[in-house]
Amino acid sequence: MTRRPSWGRAGVLVLLLTLATGCATPAIGSKDYRTKTSETAQGMTSAVNSARLGARTWLQGKSTSQYADTVVTHAEQDCGSISNVYDSRQPPDEQSIALKDRIDPAIRTSCSTITDLRIALRRGDRSQVRQALEDLKKPLATFSKIEERLS
Repeated sequence: MTRRPSWGRAGVLVLLLTLATGCATPAIGSKDYRTKTSETAQGMTSAVNSARLGARTWLQGKSTSQYADTVVTHAEQDCGSISNVYDSRQPPDEQSIALKDRIDPAIRTSCSTITDLRIALRRGDRSQVRQALEDLKKPLATFSKIEERLS
């Protein structure tokens, strides 16, 4: 007689880990919200720079359009994830609301522009790729200022 493994405990553990990784922890007070905002700015900087690197290497003829598309698509997905997690947190006070009001436009602009960048890459539109790269400079500067201010 063969014994079948019990998937009960393992299945529950996998389910709990999946649910836990999909949820953002709440901000406990202003200091915690500031920390989470700084981490968001860092994550957005990384996503934007990844997209820019993928597009620049394509423009310079150092990568294929498929490779650049993959890099930019991943950056776009990261941007959406970061945005969703940050937006799920409720600012605990007026200072935190002001911080959210400062970073939100840069997040939205970055995500939208990275989408535009992906579309331009898929079309092979070098002019629009260059424009998207230029348009990403302003939100990058905002993220940098926020990181500086909060560190």
